[in-house]
Amino acid sequence: MRRFLILVLAAALTAGCGNQTPGAVDTTLSDYVSALTRATNEYRESLTQLPAPDGADAGDVVGGAAVTMWSYVAVVTSLRPPDEVDQAHRAYVAALEGSATYMNDAAAALEGVTLEEMPDVLESRFGSTAAELGREVTAACVELERVAALAGIGIQLGCDG
Repeated sequence: MRRFLILVLAAALTAGCGNQTPGAVDTTLSDYVSALTRATNEYRESLTQLPAPDGADAGDVVGGAAVTMWSYVAVVTSLRPPDEVDQAHRAYVAALEGSATYMNDAAAALEGVTLEEMPDVLESRFGSTAAELGREVTAACVELERVAALAGIGIQLGCDG
């Protein structure tokens, strides 16, 4: 149950970016979609590997999820999207960064809190912030999928959870 709560929190924030790196090689939409899909799948797999032992401090567990999320944000940010998805990519990165920042804040607020107490503490401290951020990430993710589909490339990031 504890692991489920952590995974739900992290997944809700990333239901699944535009860095114009000097010297980066332009990518095709197909290459971009492949790289983004691979990064998303690796991120989700890494979330399932996070430890959440009985008696664990919720702050430590959520902090670990935040580190994993920031790693994903870094990978997605490093992708150079082609023009047709650049705006959607940037919106997705912004939403991910907002969620990752929330994870950092949540980890700090959860120091010394048990995993069982975590939902109540998050609700009292942050209200519906996690749900709102999750909706932002989902909307940006869906838009990225939509824009790629309009350009002729199907992408399945699992935006709806």
